[in-house]
Amino acid sequence: MHLVKNPLTLLMSQRSGYRGRTHVHQRDTNDDAAILGGDIQLQAEHQESVQETKDLGLSDVYRNNLRNRLGHIIEWWKTNYPGYYDVA
Repeated sequence: MHLVKNPLTLLMSQRSGYRGRTHVHQRDTNDDAAILGGDIQLQAEHQESVQETKDLGLSDVYRNNLRNRLGHIIEWWKTNYPGYYDVA
């Protein structure tokens, strides 16, 4: 016997074809929408740093460490690019 934690989920899947989470690649998007702060130019030294980071081929552990430092990065944007920080 198969136990269902939430009977509503089973009911929804039987009636409406609901199959769980809709993944990002399955969603309709509006690719014509403007990118927030798209008109703000990065300084050359910062653009070079971005490219160097992309070229490193980072490991999962290192990439996760970078994600944990997001608070510091947000503060950096707030200080160095307040115009972008305000719209993003």
